[in-house]
Amino acid sequence: MDTAIRELALDTKGILAEEPQRLLRDDLRDTIQTSTILSIIGNGVNRITEIASRAGKEATQISEPLSKLRELGYIRREIPFGESEKKSKKGIYRINDNMLQFYYRFIAPHRSILELRRIDTVMHLINAQFTQHVGDCWEHLCRQYISGNEIDGIVYNIASRWWGKIFPEGNKEGTMIELDVVAESFDKKHILIGECKWTNKEDAQRLARTLSEKAAHLPFIKDGQEVHLVLFLKQEPEHQESIRYFLPEDIIETI
Repeated sequence: MDTAIRELALDTKGILAEEPQRLLRDDLRDTIQTSTILSIIGNGVNRITEIASRAGKEATQISEPLSKLRELGYIRREIPFGESEKKSKKGIYRINDNMLQFYYRFIAPHRSILELRRIDTVMHLINAQFTQHVGDCWEHLCRQYISGNEIDGIVYNIASRWWGKIFPEGNKEGTMIELDVVAESFDKKHILIGECKWTNKEDAQRLARTLSEKAAHLPFIKDGQEVHLVLFLKQEPEHQESIRYFLPEDIIETI
């Protein structure tokens, strides 16, 4: 994979080195502002006020470019599960395409270095963050897999992330948590809560136990709703008794 990345993307003459820019030129007139916004989002700045600040603009000035990028499918707006798309103020923006995400996270910020043929330098930076990058892609893939799919005889609606506070007994301040996958069945009787990990030799029992503890205090679970806990793992766990999990081969088969 290192060779492919070096030759196709990092080499300024590689066939993928300018592909994102070509795509933008085909779809948009103002590619400079668009590239700036995508670079900001690609490097982990996701809220509209923060994106605007990095771009040196007011939030109202980038609302239209963001809407255009969403319309064209370049980015998506994520809101916590259960919140209204129109009313939620917690929305964050992410690049929708894995190749574009890679480009604007690793290549665009280092164009000047790459033009000096410092490919090894950039490759070192990529290797240091690549597991996290793939982990983000893995989460999105898992949500796509659950959305509209039948899992153990239950068909689920669109899967989302969720982030917010839970209030375990005795914890008045609350604890901020994030959930990678949350989906409700179409009949509203079931809810799936999932954790995604893209690392080797995860302790599946520990992950399942932690997920169960979080699920016990979630504010959006309805009375009588059956909760299904699922792990999405890179490798098959050693101890898998009573743990529902999916591996990459399960996901790829249906997407």
